[in-house]
Amino acid sequence: MSAEWPVAKTGTKGVAVRALQRLLLHRGADVEVDGSFGPGTAKAVKAFQSANGLEADGAVGTKTWSKLVVPVRRGQSGEPVLAVQELLGSAADGEFGPETEKATRRFQKRVHLAVDGVVGPHTWQLLVVESQGRG
Repeated sequence: MSAEWPVAKTGTKGVAVRALQRLLLHRGADVEVDGSFGPGTAKAVKAFQSANGLEADGAVGTKTWSKLVVPVRRGQSGEPVLAVQELLGSAADGEFGPETEKATRRFQKRVHLAVDGVVGPHTWQLLVVESQGRG
C-alpha cells in the first residue's frame, strides 16, 4: 500500500500531532504533548530540521517525518512507543509489550504490509496517514 506522508504544520491538530510531539521529545526537544501544532511545536520542528540538514520551514512533510521516526519493537519503551500506542488506539503505557505487538501485527495485516510486529518507516507512515482526522 502506498501513501504520502501527511503534512503537519501550524494549526494542525490530532493524534498525528501528538505522535509528532512525542517523537520530538524523544529527539531532545522541549515540547508539550497536547495534540495541537502551535508555536512551541513549530519552534521544535524548525530546530530539528536545522539540526538534520533539512529546510527549516516548520512544516513536517515526507523529509522531516522520515528523519524523525525511529523503529519501535517489542521490549522498547518511551515516547516513540507511546506515540505508536496512541496511533494504534491501544492502551498507552509506553511499554512495547505483547499487546502492542499484537496490535501492530493486526494493523500491518489490515493495511497489507509485511507482518513483523516492528514499527518501521512504512508502518509509521500508514499509522500517521490513518490517524488524520482523529482527535
